[in-house]
Amino acid sequence: MTVEEVRAEAPSLGTLRLQLRIPANPEILWGALLGSQRNLAWWPEFEAPSIGAEVTYTTEWDRYLWNDSFTWAGSIQAVHDARLLVFVLNGPTNPPIEEYIRIEFAPDPEGTTFLTISHEGCSQEDWWRWGIIWHPALQELSGSKVGDTADQWQRLKPRYLELVSLTQIAALDDSLRRQSSEQVDSTTWRLVTLLEFNGPPPDRVFKAVLQVLESRDLTRRTQASLILSSVVDLDLAANQIEELLSTLERIQPMVDAQARHVISTILGETYPGLASLALLRRLLQSRDLDTRTDAVHALGHIVNRPDSRDELDVDTVAEARRLLEEVRKNESDDHLRSYADAAIRGGGWL
Repeated sequence: MTVEEVRAEAPSLGTLRLQLRIPANPEILWGALLGSQRNLAWWPEFEAPSIGAEVTYTTEWDRYLWNDSFTWAGSIQAVHDARLLVFVLNGPTNPPIEEYIRIEFAPDPEGTTFLTISHEGCSQEDWWRWGIIWHPALQELSGSKVGDTADQWQRLKPRYLELVSLTQIAALDDSLRRQSSEQVDSTTWRLVTLLEFNGPPPDRVFKAVLQVLESRDLTRRTQASLILSSVVDLDLAANQIEELLSTLERIQPMVDAQARHVISTILGETYPGLASLALLRRLLQSRDLDTRTDAVHALGHIVNRPDSRDELDVDTVAEARRLLEEVRKNESDDHLRSYADAAIRGGGWL
């Protein structure tokens, strides 16, 4: 068995569903899971498989992320020998979050079991982590060697981060269609938190955010701008930077204040370079004063950043300075001309 043979989906917010065919019939599998010979870290602890029985569960992820662990308490909600086990866990939070785990054993004519684990009610922060618990659990039951747990976490983390992030983006779009502002803000915030604390976004997630950014709907663009502003300081891959700059150039004619701010931050502070200067040159030609002002702000960052001599190409800094000289010479707005002059001189321009 390989990692790819586990089927995983996140059909809705806070829900995971994983499936895998196990080479044993349901009765044998059920007996093995309940028997003392199976000591699986991921299997819940209970005295007997009966409705109302108390359940304890210790999460493994904290051991590898923060050198800590949490114990959950709950109870069995439904049980059918060799077919179904449903239990609820009360998370170690205040107030506690109820999470429901449903494990189904479906027989097939070949004498194997189609095992499905459905986890509902996951907190947004822990959603993807549960996938990394259930995934190797299914692999182990299938007879596959799962290897070192820490290595499994590193290998599976991008897959489940991508899975839940894409579901959150879809939920964001659905909330926008229903004009549910509270849900929009909540979903955006949770996605921002997820991406900020887990490194550069996976390619599919990054492309999905860029697609929202290209929407003609102002609210969609605003939410995408907020998400982008949280990830541009991360170490984006070269192809992601290129896609980002191309997208910014395409949306430039319809940007609003929030998007303009993100653009100037990206071009001037985070990813300055000749490709960024090509777009800043276009922004300087805009009829909108705020757009030209943001472009000058970005150029000022390029020519005045402390590391410009060490990290930036000499041609980039020289071209940024030349563009500021053009603004100081040709700009019709007195304030913006003074702003460009201060950026060139490097004093008080911010």
